[in-house]
Amino acid sequence: MADDAQAEGKGGGGLKWILIALIVVVLGAGGFIGFLLMSGGGDAQPAANVPAAPAPAPAGNPNAGAPGIMVEMDSFIVNLRDREGKRYLKAKINFEVPTEAVKAEFTTRKAQIRDVILILLSAKSFAEISRLEGKLQLKEELMARVNQVLSSGRVSNVFFTEFVVQ
Repeated sequence: MADDAQAEGKGGGGLKWILIALIVVVLGAGGFIGFLLMSGGGDAQPAANVPAAPAPAPAGNPNAGAPGIMVEMDSFIVNLRDREGKRYLKAKINFEVPTEAVKAEFTTRKAQIRDVILILLSAKSFAEISRLEGKLQLKEELMARVNQVLSSGRVSNVFFTEFVVQ
Protein backbone atom coordinates (compact mmCIF):
# COMPACT_ATOMS: atom_id res chain seq x y z
CA MET A 1 0.00 0.00 0.00
CA ALA A 2 2.88 2.33 0.73
CA ASP A 3 4.31 1.48 -2.67
CA ASP A 4 0.99 2.43 -4.33
CA ALA A 5 1.02 5.87 -2.61
CA GLN A 6 4.60 6.46 -3.73
CA ALA A 7 3.74 5.49 -7.29
CA GLU A 8 0.78 7.90 -7.33
CA GLY A 9 3.02 10.72 -5.97
CA LYS A 10 5.59 10.20 -8.71
CA GLY A 11 2.95 10.20 -11.43
CA GLY A 12 1.32 13.32 -10.02
CA GLY A 13 4.70 15.08 -9.88
CA GLY A 14 5.25 14.55 -13.59
CA LEU A 15 1.85 16.03 -14.36
CA LYS A 16 2.68 19.01 -12.16
CA TRP A 17 5.87 19.74 -14.15
CA ILE A 18 4.00 19.47 -17.44
CA LEU A 19 1.41 22.00 -16.21
CA ILE A 20 4.14 24.40 -15.02
CA ALA A 21 5.94 24.15 -18.37
CA LEU A 22 2.66 24.74 -20.23
CA ILE A 23 1.90 27.83 -18.10
CA VAL A 24 5.41 29.22 -18.69
CA VAL A 25 5.06 28.73 -22.47
CA VAL A 26 1.61 30.39 -22.54
CA LEU A 27 2.80 33.37 -20.43
CA GLY A 28 5.94 33.74 -22.56
CA ALA A 29 3.91 33.72 -25.78
CA GLY A 30 1.46 36.24 -24.30
CA GLY A 31 4.32 38.49 -23.24
CA PHE A 32 5.91 38.28 -26.68
CA ILE A 33 2.63 39.13 -28.43
CA GLY A 34 2.08 42.02 -26.01
CA PHE A 35 5.59 43.30 -26.71
CA LEU A 36 5.01 43.19 -30.47
CA LEU A 37 1.71 45.04 -30.16
CA MET A 38 3.17 47.73 -27.88
CA SER A 39 6.29 48.29 -30.01
CA GLY A 40 4.40 48.36 -33.30
CA GLY A 41 6.17 45.26 -34.58
CA GLY A 42 2.88 43.62 -35.62
CA ASP A 43 2.46 45.85 -38.71
CA ALA A 44 2.17 44.09 -42.03
CA GLN A 45 4.68 46.44 -43.74
CA PRO A 46 8.27 46.85 -42.63
CA ALA A 47 9.05 50.25 -41.16
CA ALA A 48 11.59 50.98 -43.91
CA ASN A 49 8.87 50.95 -46.59
CA VAL A 50 6.58 53.37 -44.77
CA PRO A 51 7.33 56.96 -45.81
CA ALA A 52 7.73 59.22 -42.81
CA ALA A 53 5.99 62.57 -42.87
CA PRO A 54 8.41 65.44 -42.23
CA ALA A 55 8.08 66.83 -38.74
CA PRO A 56 6.88 70.42 -38.67
CA ALA A 57 9.43 72.94 -37.46
CA PRO A 58 8.68 74.08 -33.92
CA ALA A 59 7.53 77.67 -33.64
CA GLY A 60 10.17 80.06 -32.42
CA ASN A 61 13.09 77.76 -33.18
CA PRO A 62 15.97 79.90 -34.48
CA ASN A 63 17.56 76.87 -36.17
CA ALA A 64 14.43 75.94 -38.14
CA GLY A 65 14.14 76.36 -41.89
CA ALA A 66 16.82 76.79 -44.51
CA PRO A 67 20.21 77.81 -43.14
CA GLY A 68 21.54 81.23 -43.97
CA ILE A 69 25.05 82.08 -45.07
CA MET A 70 27.75 81.21 -42.54
CA VAL A 71 30.62 83.50 -41.69
CA GLU A 72 33.41 81.66 -39.88
CA MET A 73 35.67 83.54 -37.51
CA ASP A 74 39.19 82.56 -36.47
CA SER A 75 39.57 81.15 -32.95
CA PHE A 76 39.40 83.48 -29.98
CA ILE A 77 41.64 82.89 -26.96
CA VAL A 78 41.03 85.22 -24.02
CA ASN A 79 41.80 85.33 -20.32
CA LEU A 80 38.62 85.18 -18.31
CA ARG A 81 37.84 87.72 -15.61
CA ASP A 82 38.63 85.63 -12.53
CA ARG A 83 40.28 86.38 -9.20
CA GLU A 84 43.30 84.23 -9.88
CA GLY A 85 43.47 85.16 -13.57
CA LYS A 86 44.42 81.60 -14.49
CA ARG A 87 41.40 80.61 -16.56
CA TYR A 88 41.08 81.19 -20.26
CA LEU A 89 38.52 80.57 -22.95
CA LYS A 90 39.16 79.27 -26.43
CA ALA A 91 36.15 79.67 -28.69
CA LYS A 92 35.46 79.33 -32.37
CA ILE A 93 32.34 81.17 -33.45
CA ASN A 94 30.31 81.13 -36.66
CA PHE A 95 27.72 83.75 -37.49
CA GLU A 96 24.69 83.22 -39.70
CA VAL A 97 23.77 86.12 -41.99
CA PRO A 98 20.82 86.35 -44.40
CA THR A 99 22.50 87.64 -47.58
CA GLU A 100 25.81 87.85 -49.40
CA ALA A 101 25.74 91.64 -48.97
CA VAL A 102 25.73 91.25 -45.18
CA LYS A 103 28.53 88.69 -45.45
CA ALA A 104 30.58 91.15 -47.52
CA GLU A 105 30.09 93.89 -44.91
CA PHE A 106 30.91 91.42 -42.15
CA THR A 107 34.18 90.56 -43.91
CA THR A 108 35.01 94.23 -44.43
CA ARG A 109 34.41 95.02 -40.75
CA LYS A 110 36.02 91.84 -39.41
CA ALA A 111 38.64 93.74 -37.36
CA GLN A 112 35.93 95.79 -35.63
CA ILE A 113 33.84 92.69 -35.01
CA ARG A 114 36.83 90.77 -33.57
CA ASP A 115 37.53 93.69 -31.24
CA VAL A 116 33.94 93.77 -29.98
CA ILE A 117 33.98 90.00 -29.44
CA LEU A 118 37.35 89.99 -27.64
CA ILE A 119 36.21 92.71 -25.24
CA LEU A 120 32.96 90.89 -24.51
CA LEU A 121 34.59 87.48 -24.00
CA SER A 122 37.35 88.79 -21.74
CA ALA A 123 34.76 90.52 -19.54
CA LYS A 124 33.16 87.15 -18.70
CA SER A 125 34.01 85.03 -15.69
CA PHE A 126 34.14 81.24 -15.54
CA ALA A 127 31.00 81.21 -13.39
CA GLU A 128 29.10 83.17 -16.03
CA ILE A 129 29.92 80.91 -18.98
CA SER A 130 30.25 77.50 -17.35
CA ARG A 131 26.50 76.80 -17.34
CA LEU A 132 24.16 76.40 -20.30
CA GLU A 133 22.21 79.55 -19.42
CA GLY A 134 25.44 81.55 -19.47
CA LYS A 135 26.40 80.25 -22.90
CA LEU A 136 22.96 81.07 -24.28
CA GLN A 137 23.15 84.57 -22.82
CA LEU A 138 26.62 84.98 -24.32
CA LYS A 139 25.23 84.06 -27.75
CA GLU A 140 22.55 86.74 -27.40
CA GLU A 141 25.12 89.33 -26.31
CA LEU A 142 27.44 88.43 -29.20
CA MET A 143 24.60 88.80 -31.68
CA ALA A 144 23.58 92.18 -30.23
CA ARG A 145 27.15 93.54 -30.23
CA VAL A 146 27.92 92.39 -33.77
CA ASN A 147 24.60 93.78 -35.03
CA GLN A 148 25.60 97.18 -33.63
CA VAL A 149 28.65 97.15 -35.91
CA LEU A 150 26.79 96.07 -39.05
CA SER A 151 24.73 98.58 -41.02
CA SER A 152 23.51 96.66 -44.10
CA GLY A 153 21.88 93.78 -42.24
CA ARG A 154 21.80 91.72 -39.11
CA VAL A 155 23.30 88.50 -37.80
CA SER A 156 20.47 86.01 -37.43
CA ASN A 157 22.23 83.38 -35.30
CA VAL A 158 25.47 82.58 -33.49
CA PHE A 159 27.04 79.11 -33.33
CA PHE A 160 29.87 77.96 -31.09
CA THR A 161 31.85 75.36 -33.01
CA GLU A 162 34.49 75.15 -30.30
CA PHE A 163 34.19 76.20 -26.66
CA VAL A 164 36.95 75.23 -24.24
CA VAL A 165 37.51 76.70 -20.79
CA GLN A 166 40.64 75.84 -18.86
